[in-house]
Amino acid sequence: MRKFVRYIACLPLFAMLFTGCQNNKTPQEWFDLTWTGLAGADAFHIQGEAEIIQSGQSKAAHTFHYTANLDNHTELTIKTVPPFEVQGGGLNAAASKTVSGNTAKFHLEDGGRWVVLQDKKAVYPWSPSSSAVSRINPLAAIEELRSMQKSIREEHGAARGTRILRIKPDSEQERLRLKNALEEEMFRLQSAWKMYTKGKVADSVKAEGDELLARSRRQMTGMLDTAKVNTVYHLTIDKRNNLPMRMTSETQITYRDGKGTLQRESLWNDAKFTGYR
Repeated sequence: MRKFVRYIACLPLFAMLFTGCQNNKTPQEWFDLTWTGLAGADAFHIQGEAEIIQSGQSKAAHTFHYTANLDNHTELTIKTVPPFEVQGGGLNAAASKTVSGNTAKFHLEDGGRWVVLQDKKAVYPWSPSSSAVSRINPLAAIEELRSMQKSIREEHGAARGTRILRIKPDSEQERLRLKNALEEEMFRLQSAWKMYTKGKVADSVKAEGDELLARSRRQMTGMLDTAKVNTVYHLTIDKRNNLPMRMTSETQITYRDGKGTLQRESLWNDAKFTGYR
């Protein structure tokens, strides 16, 4: 009986020790724990907003909203939403189910890589907002951050019941990640051009288009080889289940264009996670 009483008396101490162990996790351990929880989720919803800002342009020039749904662990559908469907600074929930925005579908391959499905009904490479879908995919960013060199620290001032991790990947690795993403995007554009022109246009027109795409790819590669890229992520985690609630990112890229003029661009992305199942 006395042993049982002593056991009961020690329970609060064990609880405090467990809580202390949880609080003593490093930011990297919290990130790994969050990724594990995210990878175990069968389905959830993401509502996001992104802005692409270029030198000399207004912030509203390339602003769009998007929604994303994960199904069966590995199937992700991202749909960009036309500006006229956004009301009062937020997405109209009723309209978002019927709006005809640009859509891209992704599949998670073994090794944690999100790949665009080659479905001509799902991928529209001619649209700027569609071509940016791969770059705003928050799940791809989280997967890639796992293997990248990075600094992670916990931010102070998080709301009750949450943690906020500030994640800054190595600048050179971030440049290579962006370069690979844009080269894949250009490859999809070239494939779409070949499919679009097959048997539909004169050989001279096709050759002109092929040369334009090849020249654009060479120019893009040259600019990215000397570009400087810096990205900062802020990942908000729910303490109760260690799952992401929100992830924001800002990428700044500086490069010289074909005329040697210094250019600056930034991509801002804000993704909110809900409806875990």
